[in-house]
Amino acid sequence: MKKVQENVDRVDQDAYKREQERIAREREAIAEMAGMSAEETKEAGRKKSADRDKE
Repeated sequence: MKKVQENVDRVDQDAYKREQERIAREREAIAEMAGMSAEETKEAGRKKSADRDKE
């Protein structure tokens, strides 16, 4: 049973990481359309992620 839970935890972590990467790509695309540079977008995304992780 412990092995199953470890697998579930790993899958959850992988899914979370993929979702964060997807969100970052979406933010970059939106920023490019809005005229922001990619570096400004990444910094804004990091700040939002850090704020969300604190909650």
